[in-house]
Amino acid sequence: HSKRLHSEHRAFADRNGCDMRSILADSIRKFALPRLAKAREIDRHHQSNSISLITPDDVAQLAGRVTAADFHIAESQLAVLAMRGVSRTDMLLHLFMPVALQLHERWVSDEITFADVILGVGRVQRLLRSPLMPEAPLHQGPPGGSILIAALPGELHGFEACVFEDFFRSADWQAERQTPANDQELIDRLKLRSVDVAALCVSSEIGLGRVALLVRRMRRESANPQLFIVVGGSALTGDAPAWKRIGADAIAMDGDSAVVAANSLLRSP
Repeated sequence: HSKRLHSEHRAFADRNGCDMRSILADSIRKFALPRLAKAREIDRHHQSNSISLITPDDVAQLAGRVTAADFHIAESQLAVLAMRGVSRTDMLLHLFMPVALQLHERWVSDEITFADVILGVGRVQRLLRSPLMPEAPLHQGPPGGSILIAALPGELHGFEACVFEDFFRSADWQAERQTPANDQELIDRLKLRSVDVAALCVSSEIGLGRVALLVRRMRRESANPQLFIVVGGSALTGDAPAWKRIGADAIAMDGDSAVVAANSLLRSP
């Protein structure tokens, strides 16, 4: 299985004329919350005392467990954290995202294999749907609209898109998630069905020009001529003024701020 995964991703890199390790390294360095040094910036959006209840040991333990043989041990950790008062939001932002980052960093340093990263990230995605996860708080505001959440085409994972989807569903949006293989696949989806908002998750450092071109195509070819576009993800922290020039209606670093931005757009004149 490991050899097959490696072969498939090597073939992907070959088709795109670049080195697989280089592609993944870019994605890995920026994949999760934009470096834990930015945690204080996020705290302004998430004033929850459960943040301090998630320790570096919790992150390290879960990172090890999601690549181990028994997935149920990793799942049981959710129940322990919930008993300590950790909320669903804080698990998403301060546990799952750092775990994904740690898996990738361990792969870059050759501590684990690429197959381990695929296995681990896949299991973290399963944890998002675990019955042991704390429930999202009851939505108090008006219902949201419809949104298509997509990973940037060509990225080899869709974990941030999964996290964004969870936030939007909790906010009573009709959310659909897609991991398109290429730009045309995303455009075809927007042509097929009208949505109010499209959210593009960018977790790797790529050329702003490419994202700007894709945003223009999304807006031009969407079935909804009034489509709002939100570009979000951990890669956006590098040069915020530059990201604002790509032509999106809003940019958001994480799922929570993306929901706030999308709600604001939907209710704007």
